[in-house]
Amino acid sequence: MSAAFCNVGIAHRQANTVSNQSSQYGGVMPENIGTIDRWIRVAIGVALLGIVALGPQTAWGYLGLLPLFTGIFGYCPLYRLMGWSTKDRWHRVPA
Repeated sequence: MSAAFCNVGIAHRQANTVSNQSSQYGGVMPENIGTIDRWIRVAIGVALLGIVALGPQTAWGYLGLLPLFTGIFGYCPLYRLMGWSTKDRWHRVPA
C-alpha cells in the first residue's frame, strides 16, 4: 500500500512541475483578450445562442459558441495569428 502512495506522490510532484513551467512560460493559451473585449464576446455569444433557443432555431445561432468560448477563456486564435492583444490595451504583439 505504501508503494501506491509513493507513486501518487511522484505523479503529484511531476504535475506541479509541469504546471509551474506552463505558468512560467505563458501556458498553452496565454490570454490575449482584455476585460471589456471578453464581456462583449460573452454577451454576443449568449445573444446568438438565445436565437437558437428562443428564435427561429436556425443553425446560425450556434456561431455564438465561438465568441462565448473565446470570452470565457480569454484567448482568441485569430488575435494570435494577427499578432494582436487587448489584454492590457490594444497593441500589436511583437512576433
